Amino acid sequence: MIESAEKKDVFVAAFGLTAGELRASKLPDTYLNNVFTEFRSKNKLYTATYNTLQRTKSVGSYIQLNGYYVGEDFEDVKATFVSETFSQLGARAEDSMAIAQIIRLPNTLTQREIADFVELCERNFTDVKITAAYFSNVPMDKYKNSGLPLEKITCE
Repeated sequence: MIESAEKKDVFVAAFGLTAGELRASKLPDTYLNNVFTEFRSKNKLYTATYNTLQRTKSVGSYIQLNGYYVGEDFEDVKATFVSETFSQLGARAEDSMAIAQIIRLPNTLTQREIADFVELCERNFTDVKITAAYFSNVPMDKYKNSGLPLEKITCE
């Protein structure tokens, strides 16, 4: 028996969302895997990935902050970012490396919380963007009514 395409769960990718668009998503947070962001400090590019994988409870939710420049600038960015995540989200820094910082979250972030935090980052950094958001096992009917801009999402 061939299963209807309408009943198939899909992987959804959204690109170039604004914080407001992510906040307006109607997809339940349980489908959210991760959100990729980027920003600049002193004209240098940095990325922060919000990992919210629901099915990997042993790892837990975390943010991975990456810089492409070793040195004092990245140390300043790490200090500012960690301070903001601690004060706003109750997170704690772990596993600091030369060009990366893992920040453990006390609970799984919602799309709204990530969008709010991205907007808060605009106080300290420039050119803050959500580059991608990924969702897994999304029922087709929820994909079609996701509340995300259709021109910014794909599914497979």
